[in-house]
Amino acid sequence: MTPIPQPRAEKARKVADVDYIVVTTPQGVRLTHPQPSLIGGQFIGAIGPAQRGQVVVETLDDDDGRFVQAIAIVSWV
Repeated sequence: MTPIPQPRAEKARKVADVDYIVVTTPQGVRLTHPQPSLIGGQFIGAIGPAQRGQVVVETLDDDDGRFVQAIAIVSWV
């Protein structure tokens, strides 16, 4: 795997003005994250429906508060 996805994901995140864009393997292992220490860990979210082509929108709570994440399959070119 090449390190290219991380700079591209960070550029897209800044252009989109969102808190994070995470790219994962089909099994949910993070390839990118705005906090590089989380790369290589398991994505937390409903990847099953996305693996079947559905877009998933989840509202979650963590130590930093409530957030919304969308999970979708995209083609990385």
